[in-house]
Amino acid sequence: MGRKVVVPVVILLFGDKLNIGGTETHIFTVAQELRRRGHRVIIGTSGGPLEPAFVKAGLEVVRLPFKSDDPVLTELSDLIRMVKDLVNGEQVDILHANFLGGMKVASQVSQELGIPLIVTVHGLYYPFKLMRRAVELSTRVIAVSIPARNYVVNTIKYEARKVTVIPNGIDCHVYQPGPKMNRFRKELGLGLDEKAKVVLTCGRIAWGKTRVIASLIEAARLFTQDDFGNNIYYVIAGSGPDTSLIRLRVELTNQALGRRVITMVGERTNLVEAYQAADLVVGTARVALEAMSCARPVIAAGNAGYIGAVHKDRFGMAWENYFGDHKAPQLINTRQLISDMAFFLNNPNKAESIGRECRLWVEEQFAIEKVVSKIEKVYQEARSEQLWL
Repeated sequence: MGRKVVVPVVILLFGDKLNIGGTETHIFTVAQELRRRGHRVIIGTSGGPLEPAFVKAGLEVVRLPFKSDDPVLTELSDLIRMVKDLVNGEQVDILHANFLGGMKVASQVSQELGIPLIVTVHGLYYPFKLMRRAVELSTRVIAVSIPARNYVVNTIKYEARKVTVIPNGIDCHVYQPGPKMNRFRKELGLGLDEKAKVVLTCGRIAWGKTRVIASLIEAARLFTQDDFGNNIYYVIAGSGPDTSLIRLRVELTNQALGRRVITMVGERTNLVEAYQAADLVVGTARVALEAMSCARPVIAAGNAGYIGAVHKDRFGMAWENYFGDHKAPQLINTRQLISDMAFFLNNPNKAESIGRECRLWVEEQFAIEKVVSKIEKVYQEARSEQLWL
């Protein structure tokens, strides 16, 4: 049975700043799939490191001068005027906001012009008052996880029937299994050494994720002292306000071990080859999903705490906690991390089998095609409701 025909619409998709991060990558992937389905997608943004990727993909980018998460005075009035002109000039049907600044501007424009507003809640880290106002004025809310949905319904007190849980969508054609002996391994100086094992962690170096990275560094120090751990290399991809702290820990650890065991590679706009080169990925949220789509075994740990090894017996628990990013049964524990790392690294055949299971799960539950079908349904509901207001 084919996909239900959906009338093409014009969507103004707010990506206030196109920095390198999970939310921005989600916007990019969703916009591409919406465009492929015949919708017109306009990206409203102040720009950023990912903007060239949007342009290269053929996406329509319009500059909006976002300077803060809470625009006020002249900044707010200028943004509202520009967005109203854009909505009227391009006959926009849907406003879809992902960050607080865009939510604030879009909610005002939605009220004034009667255009439905969709707000996507990507986490639990928003200032309460700003988030409550944005959500209260929206037509529909999308939550990327069950904990995010519960936050919107139970804490913000938004009407439950108007909240839909739709996860981050993964382009499984991009994030797919590939050769381990690739350019990323050569960049690390490992060449074609098939015995060398790579443990990769990716994400913003901030908040609870800093604790995860610090725990991984300590695990690397302890693990390397074991004979088995001598041929394991650790890679940290990402940046953030705690980068200098983590860099110091990495330098001290490498000095104590007498060689470079841990490497920091900074921000990357494309992590596919890094995932493919890894024997194990430690991450949360979208990183966990991307890695699993590449058939890599994953240890889930994030802002909220520690989930551990992800496999089919724990898929439900991992998803319900959003891989430790929004909720977790425990805080990060270095001893438990070492135990889970040893499980995967000591059992490469089992690790490969679990990686394949993870790939199938992502294809079934998180593929961008299925995610965007759900988003289209939310758009339809919002437009239908707006017509009756």
